[in-house]
Amino acid sequence: MSGEAFLSRWSRLKRGTVEPEPVEAPPPVDETAELPVLDEVPADVAQPEAEDPLKDLPPVEELTAESDFTPFLRAEVPEDLHRQALRKLWTSDPIYANDDGLKDYADDYASLFTGGVPVKTLYRVGSGFLDTLDDVAEETAAEPSPVPGEGGDPRSGEGEGPSQNPEPT
Repeated sequence: MSGEAFLSRWSRLKRGTVEPEPVEAPPPVDETAELPVLDEVPADVAQPEAEDPLKDLPPVEELTAESDFTPFLRAEVPEDLHRQALRKLWTSDPIYANDDGLKDYADDYASLFTGGVPVKTLYRVGSGFLDTLDDVAEETAAEPSPVPGEGGDPRSGEGEGPSQNPEPT
């Protein structure tokens, strides 16, 4: 390595001019020379024929469940013919025509909230979500408890006042 610091070397090389390498120019073209005109293609040169992708396809009306549908799936086949063949396949074979109901994307999840029936939820406006234990505690606190020592149900009116049956003395 040289004793020169990296940045000084870089700066020195950057300040130096770099001469571009000479590029050979192509030979000049003689514009006065005649070019051969090819009106006809020689017979010995084989021209690739543009093959029609539809020529080997059977008519869609004649397809059955046993038919080969793979030629209709090529990229060269027009989209409408491709769809007609697949529609024929789906209607010709009950295996492809039956809906198994396993389409997760087919459910209407918006209908859960648009129905006429109110949705039962634990959410209370202003209170947030409530626990069911809190609801049970509120219901039991609202009911009066019977006083021990007094008989009967306090809601039915029994056990109020002097007893109806006098004790024999």
